Amino acid sequence: GIEAGTYTGNINIKNVTANENGEHGIWLGSGEGNITLKDTNANSNGYAGTFLGTYTGNIDITNVNTNKNDEFGMWLESIEGNITLRKTNANTNGLGGAILQTDIGDIAVSDSHFNGNGWDAIPDCGEGFCEFYIPEGAGLSAASWDGVGKVTLKNVQASGNYGDGAIITGDNVHVSHSTFNNNGQYDSGTDDLYANGLYIEDTEGGPSSAYLKCVQANNNAAFGIEIYSEDTTLNSVFASQNIWDNFYLEYDSLTILDDPCSSSKDEKSWQIIS
Repeated sequence: GIEAGTYTGNINIKNVTANENGEHGIWLGSGEGNITLKDTNANSNGYAGTFLGTYTGNIDITNVNTNKNDEFGMWLESIEGNITLRKTNANTNGLGGAILQTDIGDIAVSDSHFNGNGWDAIPDCGEGFCEFYIPEGAGLSAASWDGVGKVTLKNVQASGNYGDGAIITGDNVHVSHSTFNNNGQYDSGTDDLYANGLYIEDTEGGPSSAYLKCVQANNNAAFGIEIYSEDTTLNSVFASQNIWDNFYLEYDSLTILDDPCSSSKDEKSWQIIS
């Protein structure tokens, strides 16, 4: 694979293929610099496709494929910087699709796919249901931990994963024109499987908001959409045929809107528990 590290400098990788390595496909680390990955493939590796980390720098990913890796497609961490993904695929990876983590930065994901991940993850079963250890089994896990940053998903698909479609942690979350269908593919036998289409929780660090527009979450093993946020807005959000229930929401303020999406609307099924 490819390994590179620097303390203060930036790292830029473009038009690289790092497939079928025994460990990570691409491992990059920087103390204060930015990491940029563009037009690159890191598939079918023994560990993660890409493992990138920086302390104060930003991570920028564009047109990158990390598929069929034995562990995760990509694992990205920036303590104080922002993480941005565009036109990126992390599909059919063994333990999970993509893990994005920052303490105080923003996370933005657009035009990307995280499907069919978690086939080698094993959930913990007991008390009548099974659940995966986060972030295993999930298509996408994105967390801004300290309640300062914003997490944005636009035109994202996270479907057919063995665990959750997407797990989002942050105090300012915006999801639009995205689908989270058919998650929870693990065969848990006689136990129920706790795997949602979309799961959003705040960080208990202050006022929190979740805004969803033109989102679908159908045929998931637990809830279609589960949200813990003080101020929640659902704008043309559709969920149906989820095993436990279509919605589970805990909130102080809830707004439901019906603005048009670009495609025709499906019949809504609102089942709100608070």
